[in-house]
Amino acid sequence: MTIYSEQLLAFSFVTPSAYQNYIVPAGYRAVVRNINVMSFEGTSEFVWVSIAGHYVWGFRIPATSLGQNADVRQVAYAGQSILGYIGSAGVHLAVSGYLFADTSGRRARAGVAAAVPADAVEVPPLW
Repeated sequence: MTIYSEQLLAFSFVTPSAYQNYIVPAGYRAVVRNINVMSFEGTSEFVWVSIAGHYVWGFRIPATSLGQNADVRQVAYAGQSILGYIGSAGVHLAVSGYLFADTSGRRARAGVAAAVPADAVEVPPLW
């Protein structure tokens, strides 16, 4: 089985209320292992990450230069989204993990869809 270490999402210093979306490519399975956020603004900001339409992590950053790191193990199957949100410019969000070549053909359960905001940006695989 081929395994890739991937930075699935990474964005910062964008306009307020920004989304970034990664769609797991066909034939692959993603395992999110790390979520990291850092604020460079002086105000309280909110950041969250969802996988396949389910919120898996959220954090309110109370002050400048305060960061938070989450060690998680969340799976996203082919066609499912990993969506990040930052509430303000001056916030950095990074989501990383593993991308497995998935020959099992496992797909998202029927009827499970990820709600993606209309202004979300789809990010292609980085390799």
